[in-house]
Amino acid sequence: MTTSTNDPGGWSRRSFLTSTMASTMTATLLDRARGDVAAEQAAVANTNTPVSVKLRINGRDHRLALDSRTTLLDTLR
Repeated sequence: MTTSTNDPGGWSRRSFLTSTMASTMTATLLDRARGDVAAEQAAVANTNTPVSVKLRINGRDHRLALDSRTTLLDTLR
């Protein structure tokens, strides 16, 4: 990996780090783009149906059917 800076075909440390960073960011952004579409479709499909939740509060289990927009604070009240 130690090549002269005058050698146009060799890898320098800077070009190696640049290409590694670029490929990592590309893979991350592509994965994120696929995940966002699936999350949006799931959110649209479940807006009208209640979400089944099991909570353990003070050692006791509670099963609830909640609206998907309900916060934890509202649920505990």
